[in-house]
Formats: sequence, C-alpha cells, structure tokens
Amino acid sequence: MKFKIMLILVPLLLLVSCDKGKINELNEQVARLQEQNQQLTEENTSIKKFIEDVTKLIESVNKDLDKIVETEIDIRKMSEDIELGKVEGEIKNKLGLIGQYILNSKEKINAIEKKLAASKKNLKGLNKLVSNLKTKLETRINKIGTLMKDVGILETDILKLTEEIKKKEQKIGDQESIIAEQNKRYYIFDKGKELKKKGVIKKEGGFLGIGRTTKVSPNLNTEHFNVIDVKTDHEINIPHKMKKLKFISPHKNDSYELTGDDNQTTLKILDPAQFWQATKCLVVVVK
Repeated sequence: MKFKIMLILVPLLLLVSCDKGKINELNEQVARLQEQNQQLTEENTSIKKFIEDVTKLIESVNKDLDKIVETEIDIRKMSEDIELGKVEGEIKNKLGLIGQYILNSKEKINAIEKKLAASKKNLKGLNKLVSNLKTKLETRINKIGTLMKDVGILETDILKLTEEIKKKEQKIGDQESIIAEQNKRYYIFDKGKELKKKGVIKKEGGFLGIGRTTKVSPNLNTEHFNVIDVKTDHEINIPHKMKKLKFISPHKNDSYELTGDDNQTTLKILDPAQFWQATKCLVVVVK
C-alpha cells in the first residue's frame, strides 16, 4: 500500500517542482519586462524633456530674429525722418540692439548644437530646425550688412547736418552772449578818495581848487564794478544812510526812488530804460 502511495506522490512532486520552475522563470521575465519598461519610460521622459529644452531655445532664437527684423524696420523708418539729427542717437542704439540679438542667437544655437551632440540621439526633426535657424540668422546678418552700408551713408548725412546744427547753435550762442553783454549794467559805491584811486571819478573845472566838480572818468574801467542785468535786476542795496549818498553818474530823477533807514538804502529802478539811458554805469560816492 505504501509503495502505491509513493508511486502516486513522486509524479505529483515532480509536476509541482516543474511548475515552480516555470513560475520562477515567468516571474523573472516579468521583472525583466518591468525593468525594460521603466527604462523606456525614463528614456522617453528624458527625450521629451530634451525636446522641450531644445524647442524653448529654438523659440527664443526665433524671437531674437523677429526682434532683429522689427528693429531693422524701425531704423528704415527713422532714416526717412527729415530732421535726421534728432534720431541719430536712437538709430545707433538700435544698431547696438541688433548686434546683441545676433550674439544672443549665435550663443543659443551653439547651445542647441552642443545638446544635440551630447545626447547622441538621432532626432532628424530637431537637426533640421537648427539648420533652418542658422540659415535664417545668416540671412539676417547679410541684410544687416546692407543696412549698415545704408546707415553709413545716413551717418555721413547726419554728420553734415550735425555740423550745420552746431554752427547754428554757435551762432545762437554768440547772439545770446551779445544780448547778455548788452544787458549788463554796472554799479559801484565807495568813498570819493577810493573811487579816485580806482580811476572811477576825477575832479575837474574850478579855479585854484575852488568850484571843482566831481565827474565820472571818461576812460572808465568796470573791473571794480558790480554787474547786474538790466532786464531782471531792478533793485540795488547800498549799506549806507541815504543822506550820505551822492550820485555822480547821470540818471533821471523820476526813473528811480530811494528808500531806507540808518543802516541801508535801497535803490528801486522804476523805469530801467530811462534810468540807464545816459550811462551803463552807476557811480555813487559815499560821504
């Protein structure tokens, strides 16, 4: 009986043993497939990320190229401006921008090419896009060359115009200087002996020193005078009592008034044209 049972169990044990071997083999195959699937998923994610990065760079280069075109158009429009001197600086700034866009584009294309070379992936679509980008950039650079020649001519015109503007500005400046000089008026106050030493006044006339009058020197040097503007300065402050002041230069009485106290006198010019009509120099002797 025992022998019969053994004959039945042995085949069963062999069958179970064989099934376990197959199960183990199947499990190993599943594990390998799962690992391969994980690798494919990671690779796919890596490729997707790579394509996204490269695509962003390509889009950035395209934006730079668009900016170059927009800036070119702006420069062309500016070059049509009649008053070229007004836009000369802006044109040069925009040319500088174009140069920067070109440098940026070259750097980005180089970065894309390095990424493609390092990835060792055969992505024909991306390679073609990069090739097209390089062609577009070269085309733009050639057009910039033409633009630079046009601007070269333009700059010559601007230089001529700038010279004319400088001459006009110089002429205006000269006229303003002349006007400013014409508007200058001079005044001085001091004791008689000091004014005489400075050559501002002199004594003349009379007999034996009697009846001599004090007058402004004919060859008057204004280096010791204070300077004012006839258009804007209508008051002069003299730090002396009014009764101690004596006008030596001729000025119409109704063209001014004097006000003050024991410490200071204020000369108010009521009618500048009348006040300065006879002379441009106010000379006051302090007694």
